[in-house]
Amino acid sequence: MAIYRERLYPSFSFVLALTLSGPMVLLAALPFGLPLAIALGVLVPLMLNTVVFLLSPVIQVSRGHLEADRIRIPVSVLGEALPLD
Repeated sequence: MAIYRERLYPSFSFVLALTLSGPMVLLAALPFGLPLAIALGVLVPLMLNTVVFLLSPVIQVSRGHLEADRIRIPVSVLGEALPLD
């Protein structure tokens, strides 16, 4: 059972940058036809954002362990927790 669990989603600017890949893909795919270029211009940014959100790491504290993605650290080896403003 997790005491604390948080998923670290990408920032808004990163999502915006991935979304702006749409017009670049559209222009690069124009030689293959307008319908294909429009479809790729919409699907590529959508897929990139989906992959980035699905692969975002999870931080979790449970049963005396801090887990950050695939790393597992016993809480006993960590120092004192200090609150930040």
